[in-house]
Parts: sequence; C-alpha cells; structure tokens
Amino acid sequence: MGEKAKLSRIKKLVIPPVWQEVKIASISNAHLQSVRYDAKKRLQY
Repeated sequence: MGEKAKLSRIKKLVIPPVWQEVKIASISNAHLQSVRYDAKKRLQY
C-alpha cells in the first residue's frame, strides 16, 4: 500500500479532533481501526 493510499485510509476514519495519542491499525482490515485511552485510562474506539 502506497503512502497516498495510507493517508487516504486514515482520513476516512474520521477520528474526532479532540482525540490525542491515537493508535491506528497498520492493516486496513483490522477489527479496530483506531483506539485511544481517555483521562480515566479507559479504552475508547
């Protein structure tokens, strides 16, 4: 997968702008595409 295709996939995820330190899946068919932990250390996806 080329860099342009990777960036396009990430943009299509529509990650909320308030999310910081987001982990994005390296493969496009992963069960969870993006995750992060909130202030109370709960996993958000």
